[in-house]
Amino acid sequence: MLTEQETRSELEKEIYIKELRLVSPERAQELGLSAEGPVFISPGINESKICSVCGVEYTPLVYQKGYVISSHHFHSEKDPIKNEEAGGIYHWGTKGLNGPTHSSWRAILRPIGQSVRQPLLTEQTRNVHPIYRSESVYVAQILAFCNPDGHGCPYKRLTDKFPFGEQLSEGIAVLGSNDWQGEFLFPLCEDTVNYDRYFGWKSNAKMRFLITEGEVLFSQF
Repeated sequence: MLTEQETRSELEKEIYIKELRLVSPERAQELGLSAEGPVFISPGINESKICSVCGVEYTPLVYQKGYVISSHHFHSEKDPIKNEEAGGIYHWGTKGLNGPTHSSWRAILRPIGQSVRQPLLTEQTRNVHPIYRSESVYVAQILAFCNPDGHGCPYKRLTDKFPFGEQLSEGIAVLGSNDWQGEFLFPLCEDTVNYDRYFGWKSNAKMRFLITEGEVLFSQF
């Protein structure tokens, strides 16, 4: 059992979190990824791209609990187009699971190899959670939050319960979309899905999920 000092030390350690996007196998194949079931991928890449520094072609990376994920490229030279360092796997540093992200799916990572802390953009950003780039990462856990619009659990908002930080051990993956991500599956609690007369999400429910020790398991809805 940890002592009080050891517990405090553990809580003060920085946690590395990456936002993820869950896509159907059909959407994964459109992105050039081989998949027989839903897969977690990088959130900010919707198609293959060419690095302006080294010329390598890169696509969304697939993330799975217990695996080491390596970036397509990693270097510290400035991207001549964006005028910023390029390559690597981007992730946040934070002291809590919610951290800076409003995403629904989040991976807890352990950086491997070279890591670079991105420079702060302005004086106003000095108190925000730092962003890192790493050559590779180990995916320790994948977490789900009922947080489809960045404001917490919709059902709990309607019932006047505290909505934020609604981490799910099980729930329902619902098909949604937005302008920059396209179609994706996001996690909702069953109360939110079943409150269909208000939300209308039940018709888009695709599958159930269960999270066991940081691994997400899917079954038919």
